[in-house]
Amino acid sequence: MSPVLSSLSDFLSYTARSWSESEAPRSILRSSQLPLIDEVTGGGFPLQATTEIFTNQTGYGEIKLLLPTLATFEHVTWILNPANNIEPYGPAFSDAGLDLNRQLFVVPPTADDAFWAAEQAALSGETQAVVVWLHGLQKTREHIVLPRLMMAAQSTGTTLFLLRPMNAICLPSAAPLRLQLTPAPMGKTSIRAIQRGTFFNTSRCVEVALADLDIKPNPIRASLTQQLSLDLFSLPTPAMAFGSHQA
Repeated sequence: MSPVLSSLSDFLSYTARSWSESEAPRSILRSSQLPLIDEVTGGGFPLQATTEIFTNQTGYGEIKLLLPTLATFEHVTWILNPANNIEPYGPAFSDAGLDLNRQLFVVPPTADDAFWAAEQAALSGETQAVVVWLHGLQKTREHIVLPRLMMAAQSTGTTLFLLRPMNAICLPSAAPLRLQLTPAPMGKTSIRAIQRGTFFNTSRCVEVALADLDIKPNPIRASLTQQLSLDLFSLPTPAMAFGSHQA
């Protein structure tokens, strides 16, 4: 490449990067309390905004990834996916410092009902965060459903965490942060963080052994929930916050 073209290329790259850094929408971030995750996301999860998490199936550690952050909210609404046949495991929530008195669990029968429940929770203004599994939505409705849900959350300052199937990552989205979780060698999980900018999206990757993440519970919240958590949502396997339900 000639010196002139090289200089022009460098100038254009610098200008685009400057625009992206100065004009990209800034969100207040809340630390994930997990250093590797904060590093790849640029500081944590955006508050009063939407984070999308994409997986091929449940069980890549997506819930464990969120628990330290969710423990900092006063009230969280969980819209579960009945197709996964999972239910909360109380002691794991307690270990992460979540007060079960401040968690609302909803099991909608269909994907449309999950969207409706999440929208109503966000519009209510009575919950600080909504975690919702959005699976099975028709692609023709994506461009209607997601903007409505995001606008509902934005109107009340609710933080959204959307858990979605991997094939939805190719669809356009206004979410400032999107996380793609895929299996990696040695039992690790590859996390690709895609951050939306005004002109360009940026992405960073990290491989993490989510099973080995050191979650330090909030001691105050843990003391409040310990007794209650032992009485609710008991399952045979105490390994995760969510486990397969045994009929």
